[in-house]
Amino acid sequence: MAFKKMSFLCFLVIILSFLKPTSETHHHLRHRLSAAAPPRISSNPATSSRFQPHISSSVLFHSTLSLPTTSHAAASGGGEWSLLQESIGVSAMHMQLLHNNKVVIFDRTDFGPSNLTLPPGQKCRNNDEALKTDCTAHSLLYDVASNTYRPLMVQTDVWCSSGAVNSNGTLIQTGGYHSGDRKIRIFEPCDDFNCDWVELNLNLTVPRWYASDQILPDNRVIVVETTDPKEENNLYPFLHLLPDGNLFVFANQRSVILDFKNNKIIREFPVIPGEKRTYPATGSSVMLPVKLTGDGFPAVEIMVCGGARGGAYIKATQGKYVKASKSCGRIRVTDKDPNWEMEDMPMGRVMPDMLLLPTGDVIILNGASKGTAGWECADDPVLNPLIYHPDEPEKEKRFSVLNPTTIPRMYHSSAILLPDGRVLVGGSNPHVRYNFTGVKYPTDLRLYGSDSIRRSQPQSGSGSSQRFREVQRALPFYMHHMRDPQ
Repeated sequence: MAFKKMSFLCFLVIILSFLKPTSETHHHLRHRLSAAAPPRISSNPATSSRFQPHISSSVLFHSTLSLPTTSHAAASGGGEWSLLQESIGVSAMHMQLLHNNKVVIFDRTDFGPSNLTLPPGQKCRNNDEALKTDCTAHSLLYDVASNTYRPLMVQTDVWCSSGAVNSNGTLIQTGGYHSGDRKIRIFEPCDDFNCDWVELNLNLTVPRWYASDQILPDNRVIVVETTDPKEENNLYPFLHLLPDGNLFVFANQRSVILDFKNNKIIREFPVIPGEKRTYPATGSSVMLPVKLTGDGFPAVEIMVCGGARGGAYIKATQGKYVKASKSCGRIRVTDKDPNWEMEDMPMGRVMPDMLLLPTGDVIILNGASKGTAGWECADDPVLNPLIYHPDEPEKEKRFSVLNPTTIPRMYHSSAILLPDGRVLVGGSNPHVRYNFTGVKYPTDLRLYGSDSIRRSQPQSGSGSSQRFREVQRALPFYMHHMRDPQ
């Protein structure tokens, strides 16, 4: 199989089971093993002949980028950026959309004060690694509808943590750094001002850093961390829950299907050609839209884009920035004999964010064209988002280049899709501390987004136009159920 000549790789899997389910996900280099355990944890070793897993005041801007929803042969230059907030005081390292149209935003806590003060009467943090007493917020709750926000109290360091959202909408965030590396945090959405981060008394059994989390069909959360003592590029693996209930796991250049119920690898895929793809050679991935035709089990296709060459991180720490990967790979994991279908983006990109749009297309944005993830480890930001049209039969017509932003989105930046079709973009801090002057890429506390669905005027008769109309019809129903799950 594909891994016979590859170096040893292990991954640690912990499955968390909560009385009240919850979940979310993702950054820096170093590796330790972590696990998690509210009321119940199952932790067992899974083995394979070759793949051996061990399961045991700053500025915030919110802009809107209007993405074209015309035919997928659309000309380059679409999209519109607009500002929502000038400052939220926290760089958006992580963002998570909640079911009530609010977004939890947070950053690490070990760099010193943020630019967002805690409200009067709020107890300050006294367990900080950088300050004896920290009375600033490192998290906030952003209300999309009103374009307002309020500070939240995250109690321990969430740097390099991961999480997922469970079926009742609760965010579970696991692991982190320093005093937060074994923590389990939950955030239950509310429509008043009473909800905030809660840290459970029960900790993870081992530290967890650079893991990835995924909600499972039974509402438990699986936490996966991948390691390889001979290879640096294995952190923050890509996870995709498949329609058959098994888990697709991708790290570095390798991928498998994990049967987590029976603790075994049931399939290994060919190595993806080209560069490394996971942290610090950070690429991104999506599961392309699954088409339910009624003709048996649906085909499932995973797409991975961007990354960096092996050794690029070490060179970046020495000030030598290697060109990022231009390639994307698609693999149909349900095929009998699957192989990667490769194609090139218009430009190379490391640290991209990939999101599925309601039209079925993919937006790729943020990141740099040289270097890797990590402190001061990248150069030459990529300012133009891309739209990828997966159903376009001609490869040369699948990518459309959108209008550029003026804001570099480097290390510790993020992007999420909002219920109304906009894309919210924020963060960027390639420095150990917040640094706004005298550096090439200042810390950015602004938040941007995109108005791709509602404000675009699709051409009649195109495939994207039909998808646009279907989304328009579905949005009122979708938004109603976002507000009222009952």
